[in-house]
Amino acid sequence: MRRIEHWASRGALDVDGLGIRVTHMLVDAGLVRDVADLYALDKEQLVALEGFQEKRAENLLRALDATRERPLWRVITGLGIRGVGSQVAQILANHYHALEALMQAGEDDLVEIEGIGPILAANIVAFFQQPHNQDMIERLGERGVRLAEEAPAQESAAKPLDGLTFVITGTLPSMTRDEAASLIESHGGRVTGSVSGNTDYLLVGDKPGASKTRQAEKQNVPTLEIDGLMALIEGEADS
Repeated sequence: MRRIEHWASRGALDVDGLGIRVTHMLVDAGLVRDVADLYALDKEQLVALEGFQEKRAENLLRALDATRERPLWRVITGLGIRGVGSQVAQILANHYHALEALMQAGEDDLVEIEGIGPILAANIVAFFQQPHNQDMIERLGERGVRLAEEAPAQESAAKPLDGLTFVITGTLPSMTRDEAASLIESHGGRVTGSVSGNTDYLLVGDKPGASKTRQAEKQNVPTLEIDGLMALIEGEADS
């Protein structure tokens, strides 16, 4: 039940209408054993459940159908791999571009990626080695959930954030952290989950994380707010 609730949560696949109560109903009725079973539900099964009228069933099925085209990083987040939140999921999706490629990666491959340490690498490999997880992912693909995306085409023109690595902390005033990460990556930068000697900037919002702030001070990593990021993108900041 917790895995299904996580899959449906706003930070993962964001399935409108699939809350805790509905999840329990689906599991208790034997209709759903894992997240792949969600995509085999039909209206007749749902309207047989207590409190489910035809309209409610149609809305839930429509919400599930919409998640079939969610970005790959959301699918990776939704799998519930220990330690893999949305930021790490984006790193993995940007590196592998397909769940099948990620499933074949070994620990040595994963630790070469900025932001992936040995413990996290071991968790990822262990998750994909489980036969029931392999079966679930196969059924997700068979039922139309997008498990791959095209790698971005190589562009010859330089981007303003080429070669720069960012870490994000706190609540940003004008966008979510996921939106900020997408903005950075679309302009050539990279976003990682932890501060290291390779980090160029710590992007801070309200109530930034104390550990990331301390690490940035220790590593002499400069901090900037969203206005500073926009200045970098627009080429208005000095060196």
